[in-house]
Amino acid sequence: MRDHEGTNNLGDLELEDDSDDPRRKASLEKRPPYGLIGLALLIIILAGAGAAYYFSQQHKPPLIVAAPSPIPTPLPTPRPQPSIAPAPPVETAPEITPEPLPELDNSDQYLSQQLIEENALPTLADLLAPEEIIRKFVRAVYNISKGNVVNQYRPVAGPDSAFKAQAIGRMVEIPNPKDPAVTINTAVFKNPLKNQGRYDSHIELLSKLDIGAMSALYQRFYPLMQQAHQELGEGPEQFHTAMLSAIDMLLATPQLEGEPELVLVSVQYQFLDPKLEALPNAQKMMLRLGQSNGEKMRAFFTELRAQLASTNP
Repeated sequence: MRDHEGTNNLGDLELEDDSDDPRRKASLEKRPPYGLIGLALLIIILAGAGAAYYFSQQHKPPLIVAAPSPIPTPLPTPRPQPSIAPAPPVETAPEITPEPLPELDNSDQYLSQQLIEENALPTLADLLAPEEIIRKFVRAVYNISKGNVVNQYRPVAGPDSAFKAQAIGRMVEIPNPKDPAVTINTAVFKNPLKNQGRYDSHIELLSKLDIGAMSALYQRFYPLMQQAHQELGEGPEQFHTAMLSAIDMLLATPQLEGEPELVLVSVQYQFLDPKLEALPNAQKMMLRLGQSNGEKMRAFFTELRAQLASTNP
């Protein structure tokens, strides 16, 4: 273990069978029995009956009856209508125009200030890399989505002290890294609580972060993150996809009962269990935090993923 780091398928459309609908039955019962032909015949019959009535009246002399003169009806006097005062104008709140984002090359100071104002956590700003924060963040997220951890692209400073494992007083035989056909006898180590405490300040900082505020900042600065992501020229088209994939990678870290055992191979600690040693470096980093810190990180990333998955930056 090194010390560095959906489709929207509509399917086939089904037409509703409304033959059992009582409203449709009633409508059908009211229609002429022969559809359009019956309706046409009905119109012809009515027209013919009207014509026969007209011609049957032609042989009779016309009867002229003088109609009485209509008596004019006086119009009522209109009542005066009360005047209605005009409604007061509705005051609408002025739209708040968001402050324009700086250029990506000049975004470090502005981003640090926004983190302090939104979260009231100057400690977070103090832990950030001194320059190229967004570019390093984007690169780190992309690497984690692939299971990799690259120290020079880390946007947040790590612990001040080095990783120190503790021997548990047991020896095991492991393959020699220079000649796998030969075994060597080496000591077994574990990750002590004191060593895990190197990350306490980082874990405590995460517990104080407002997920909603972080999600809002993520959406606000997303255009700059997307620009930095496009500069990489690799990975998915949208940085948001890489972000969710990175969180999924960390959440896929195996949950162990107890701390895993380590061995020292070529001045580097590795997991004694070959299955754990074969894990992506990003997941091995999660295991190195310790069981308690790992559970807190898992809870944080679970909530963060749910918040980010509901956004469409």
